[in-house]
Amino acid sequence: RAHDKEELRVPLDKSPVRVEFTGPYGKSIVERSGDRVHMLWSDCPDKICMGMGWISSAGQAVVCLPNRVIISLEDAK
Repeated sequence: RAHDKEELRVPLDKSPVRVEFTGPYGKSIVERSGDRVHMLWSDCPDKICMGMGWISSAGQAVVCLPNRVIISLEDAK
């Protein structure tokens, strides 16, 4: 999610993917590799989101409040 709307839904598979979002502070880059995801880069001031590391289980999330980006993992439906 970015800016209060769902931007992209990506299935977890083997091929790596990088997705770039633009928020109030600039760029955020989300990286998926296999069955895990993390915030590779963010132009936010404190970079807490980058320190949250990789997530790989349904219900986990990485949040960048300043740049308004939420990465969450869900069970396949």
